[in-house]
Amino acid sequence: MGADRRTAEGFLLDVPGVLLRLTPTPLERFAYAAATRGLTFPSARLAAALVVADRWWGNPSRRRPGTALREWEDWVCYVGLALQELGIDPEEVIVEEVAAKVRADRWLTPAPGAEQSLIAVAQRGPVGVLSNALPSTREALDRHGLLQPLTCCLFSAERGRQLPDAAEYVFGAATLGLSAMQVTYVTAEASLALGARKVGMQALLVHGVQALAETLGVDTAP
Repeated sequence: MGADRRTAEGFLLDVPGVLLRLTPTPLERFAYAAATRGLTFPSARLAAALVVADRWWGNPSRRRPGTALREWEDWVCYVGLALQELGIDPEEVIVEEVAAKVRADRWLTPAPGAEQSLIAVAQRGPVGVLSNALPSTREALDRHGLLQPLTCCLFSAERGRQLPDAAEYVFGAATLGLSAMQVTYVTAEASLALGARKVGMQALLVHGVQALAETLGVDTAP
């Protein structure tokens, strides 16, 4: 899907699949983390346990205002639920050690050309992050040099909401000092692009191997 032909004055970018990529699957991360504690499981059994934990993680009622501040507790609960489904009731320290290795932000790496694309698009106008990613992702962005070009870095969980909540798009645009009509939202999720368009934003979809610079139409050559 392409964007409208209006000229955007500012940009809001999602994080997963746009600025950062997560290579190992949750199953691979969990298997690795459990193995460091001498715990091994058949893949099918582990996958079934993670379905239960994922169901809890995806429950909207879990994301109440302020829960982002207790994100570590969420990872501990996620791992604890999975281990219980696997028939294991380990000591709390084991759950925490496994959770520390499973949490997604440890495995995030920059998408190709992400930093150069941000610098280039920031020359057109204010650019920020607006995402359903976990707030700890901010640390990963900083670690990879992706925070500096940003005007703002917003995570919906910090307000107890989740995109495509219209209020989030409007809040993001206002934080850039713009109206929704003046902003383009960039994401790898079609449902989030649709949500942006519903509030009057333009939207761009990043597709798989497509580079961010290509999606934004910016020149990142030195």
